[in-house]
Amino acid sequence: MRSDDYSAVRAAARLLLLVAVCATAPRRTSAQSLTPERVARFDRGDRESQALLDNLRCAQGVASLRAAGAFGPADSLGRSGQCVVLNGKRIGVFFDADSQFTRVTRFAAVDFTTRARRTAPLDTLAILAVGKAELAAQLEGMKAYEEAKRPYAPFAFRCDGDSIEVWMVPVAVLRGQPVSLGGERGYLFTPDGRTVVRRIDDFGELRTITVPDTGTVSFTSRGRDVPTLTEFLVANLLNDRGRTVSITTPWGQSMLVGKGGSAVWMQLTR
Repeated sequence: MRSDDYSAVRAAARLLLLVAVCATAPRRTSAQSLTPERVARFDRGDRESQALLDNLRCAQGVASLRAAGAFGPADSLGRSGQCVVLNGKRIGVFFDADSQFTRVTRFAAVDFTTRARRTAPLDTLAILAVGKAELAAQLEGMKAYEEAKRPYAPFAFRCDGDSIEVWMVPVAVLRGQPVSLGGERGYLFTPDGRTVVRRIDDFGELRTITVPDTGTVSFTSRGRDVPTLTEFLVANLLNDRGRTVSITTPWGQSMLVGKGGSAVWMQLTR
């Protein structure tokens, strides 16, 4: 790996902190006539989007702790950040690693609950695996974003079967004004972060949608079977604001109704 490639990816990674947190429990879904396989794909997509939202919020918390000096002097910290969940508690981490991500060269961790530095050991191999996967994904995918002059934010987290997912999401989608969908790329890695086992490419699907002042927000999915990550993501963001969302899919409509823990996807099949 050339040092200039490494520096360029590190610079891009500073757009948002990396966070390594898996998705929440499955949301209840009304799916009378859907196949079990489609239900599973839909559920995973929704959980991935919720994981990404959790990661964003956790990154904001880590940034706040860093600004408050909880990690120590800013110039003493590593350039990569993660948020680790251990025994149900969030722990923010900053670290630097060697070029092959085999060992940490600088490391600091803070417990979110106590806001104090953590001295107990952490699984640095697992942290390095997530960092390695995130770097590999960006090395492969960032050129298209640079050429399109499309700022993006990287997210990395562990999910089903302890696999690692890395997503590159346009900043326009996260900014939300105007409300945007698409433009993301996803990479699923083995648990050690070494091997890509699946690629998801919705880079060419970036677009804006109209959100009415009141009532249901409706849009058509560009997913081949279930909504894409950013479509799920925007649906969840709008739901957090109290809006009902309807997504037209190739096989019917998916409506997210309710709010928070009581929200449920209603599936209306053709």
